[in-house]
Amino acid sequence: MRPADSDAPSYIAKVEKLMANDENSETMVRVRWYYRPEDTVEGRGTFHGVMEILSNDYDMQSTQAIQGKCVVHTLQ
Repeated sequence: MRPADSDAPSYIAKVEKLMANDENSETMVRVRWYYRPEDTVEGRGTFHGVMEILSNDYDMQSTQAIQGKCVVHTLQ
C-alpha cells in the first residue's frame, strides 16, 4: 500500500475483501495490515527474522492506494 509520505517504505497489507461503495462509486478493500517489528511498540527483538512481519490490525482502504503485489509466507 502506498504510504502518505513518499520517502517512507511501502506498507504491506493482505486484501481480505473487495467491496463497491454505492455512494461514490469507489471500490474499497478490507485489508489486514502487516508491520515490521521496528514499527511496533515492542520494537525488533533478537528473535525476529530479517524479513519478519507481524499482523493483528484490519482497515478499509481505497483500491487507489494499492501499489503492487507481494508474497507473504507464513510459518505453521
